[in-house]
Amino acid sequence: MTSLRQSGLAPAGPGGPPARARTTDGRRDRRLGLTAVLLAVGATVVSIPASASVGATVGPVEGAHGTVLADTPAWYSGAVSVLLALQGIAALAGLAGLVLGIVAATRRQVGAGVTAIVIATLAPLVSFGVFLAMVLGSVCCVA
Repeated sequence: MTSLRQSGLAPAGPGGPPARARTTDGRRDRRLGLTAVLLAVGATVVSIPASASVGATVGPVEGAHGTVLADTPAWYSGAVSVLLALQGIAALAGLAGLVLGIVAATRRQVGAGVTAIVIATLAPLVSFGVFLAMVLGSVCCVA
């Protein structure tokens, strides 16, 4: 029978840091870092195409129907609303990936933690850059 200290569930010593979580075969658990990377990559994969599709269509549609989203056709307003909701979900997933990446990096999962931090930090910047490029490209073609 193993003690709590050997199983990794008890603190390392009185007042000391807690023991690191280990899997049943003795290896360190890497799920936190992997979860952080997957959340950051998932947010990136959702955010960039959503930004591109809204950015590419906003100029021509609003140029033809009016400058306010409410003046556009109902199908377009609905599509933009769905894509903006996806952007919000992607932002929350990216934020969760960033926080989990920081936690993973402090728990000796430096590679996955730093990867998640970098991806979660750059994804909104790239997404906004894609949005601006598509808006400028669509406005230049319409005018």
